[in-house]
Amino acid sequence: MKLRIFGVCFIISVCFYYFIYSKYNKKEDNYTKVYLLQVGAYENYDNVVNVSKDYENYIVIKEDNLYKLLIGVTESEEVFDKFVKLYIKENKDYLKRDIKLTNKELEKNINKYDIVIKNTENIKEINLVVKEGLKEIKDFINKNDYKDK
Repeated sequence: MKLRIFGVCFIISVCFYYFIYSKYNKKEDNYTKVYLLQVGAYENYDNVVNVSKDYENYIVIKEDNLYKLLIGVTESEEVFDKFVKLYIKENKDYLKRDIKLTNKELEKNINKYDIVIKNTENIKEINLVVKEGLKEIKDFINKNDYKDK
């Protein structure tokens, strides 16, 4: 009798563990990693304004009491490397940030932008696409609908 009660408790425990574990994993896997190309973080807004003059497309976000200058957003390592070659001057520092997107519509749009960027060398076309992507990611970040890695 005791063995039967132990067996039933064991089976219930395993089922409960599996249920909780599968729920947690599904929730965690429900994001897409996106790379942001950051070229500075400044305490003073005037400093970020001065540095931003070097870039045609950029957004400024305020996080942790710093104004952060972002000049690219992508899901692709290949596109990120292309951004660095196009936009980062020699001896300039930059930061590759990862964020987790949970917005499917934005993920779809960034993926479309990546396809265009991968398949063109036309800088005007790339700049137009980058501008759109940055605008969308700024709205997304302002809503705090993301997670830093």
